[in-house]
Amino acid sequence: MLLEYAEAAGKKRIPEGCRLNRVNRRGTLHWDDRKCRGSGQEFLHWHALSRAGTKIQDEETPEMQWSTEPEFMQQIVATIAPVRSDRPLREVLAVHFPQDCGRLPIEGGWGYSQENPIVFVRELFRSRKHPNFVTLERTIAESIVYEELIIGRAPGTGFSGISVDRGIQALLIDGECRLDRITFEVTCWTDWHWRQLKQEWEQSACGTAPGFDRRAHVAKREAARIGYRRVLWFDVTSVMEPT
Repeated sequence: MLLEYAEAAGKKRIPEGCRLNRVNRRGTLHWDDRKCRGSGQEFLHWHALSRAGTKIQDEETPEMQWSTEPEFMQQIVATIAPVRSDRPLREVLAVHFPQDCGRLPIEGGWGYSQENPIVFVRELFRSRKHPNFVTLERTIAESIVYEELIIGRAPGTGFSGISVDRGIQALLIDGECRLDRITFEVTCWTDWHWRQLKQEWEQSACGTAPGFDRRAHVAKREAARIGYRRVLWFDVTSVMEPT
């Protein structure tokens, strides 16, 4: 559990004009310059959702009380939404994640619907004979989730401890068109809950302090965990091997 709370230096380059706010354990960057958050959505500050009232307070204020009540957690999940951007996905990810997504062999949309899929282009792969698109599906999905949970969020409403796992996958054939419909299971914690859990763990000497209740800490951690599903569509027509 100690490793899960450890902070790591990010290796991704910060987009031009953005200021690094913090880096979570997976090396994912938090930026707090509005030029990096082009989703156009309005977000609620966690404190505005808390029982302390609707007044937006600084995220370090002591008035914010620990809460994982179902209604509160559901309100948080309700603020998570697909990215709203007119910019091509390939362009956005190349700017935000140049190391992993600098030259993605894709065209098309953001993949949130069958009508707007992420299109793999065989001619853009390094190996046109055997394009490895399966690995890229996960890389692209993770990057989109980071856009949703970090880059597209207002200050104080980001998430940490993000995990993206491939779930149910189906290949749909529509004439000559072949589409991968993949459901990704996403889990995370709000930055505020994550910080409180990390502080509690460290203050207990990583769970070794006398009297520290590990089971209670794990239960608290699980109650604060947020989960949702993100379905993405990939047009794999040009990269599928002939049958």
